[in-house]
Amino acid sequence: MNRKAECGCGRLKVVVAGDPQMSYACHCDFCQKSTGSIAAFGAVYREEDFISFEGEASVFSEFRNWPDAKKHFCPVCGTTVHWVNPEAFPGMRMVSIGCFADPEFPGPAVQVQTKYRHSWCGDFTGAAVSKEFS
Repeated sequence: MNRKAECGCGRLKVVVAGDPQMSYACHCDFCQKSTGSIAAFGAVYREEDFISFEGEASVFSEFRNWPDAKKHFCPVCGTTVHWVNPEAFPGMRMVSIGCFADPEFPGPAVQVQTKYRHSWCGDFTGAAVSKEFS
């Protein structure tokens, strides 16, 4: 099964094969600020699982702790669709789970940076809390 993820205005799209290798929710302060939400939700795919990239992306690459990370976002609506972080996830690419707009898409398997989690936000069903990146 192929899955399509796209930005809010539909100009930036990716198609991936199958289910992700894993998925996560990151509660760190950077992810909160960059998404405007309480966490970033990412689906991790192998680079070879990407079938197509469509549209022109702008790239953000000025991460404090990850000098090789790059977020690809739509220059029109600003939605981050996919990103790489070769140091943390070599050979992988992440896709924003919300860009699939699929209520049946698997939820996060793990939560990281929970020390930044909002007090009113509980655990996500089925998501383990990572002690390594808490």
